[in-house]
Amino acid sequence: MAKKKSKKSKNSNSKKSKSKKSKSKSGEDVTINFRRDKESVKPKVKNSGIELFSKERIILRPMHRKDVRTGIEIDIPEDYIGIVKGVEKLALKEGLTLLEKTIESGEVKLIMANLGSGTIEIEKGSKIAKLYLQKVEQPK
Repeated sequence: MAKKKSKKSKNSNSKKSKSKKSKSKSGEDVTINFRRDKESVKPKVKNSGIELFSKERIILRPMHRKDVRTGIEIDIPEDYIGIVKGVEKLALKEGLTLLEKTIESGEVKLIMANLGSGTIEIEKGSKIAKLYLQKVEQPK
């Protein structure tokens, strides 16, 4: 895994730059560059995807939705997109749903919705989604 070093800043919200190697859905090795806030959880490559974690504590009342920040900014290579999927266990058990999202570059923010009957609390650092890479054909 290639790593890029970034200059340290006195600002507690400065970004750390890294690279992650992941397999796309077509099976190719793809490297994406990402930056993360110091207080965010480092994404983990697992089973062909990159696990994403909540940067903040969130409380969702029944039938409400909210933008959830991951503290991650990514640069996905040309000819690829990122497809974000929710954690199945949370959807089934709690009624917590991630509105699927396509990401090309920039900060990864996820829209979570509580479709259950009770209030759901998402703790800071909780696994909330997985990012998969998909090769796409450009229109001619």
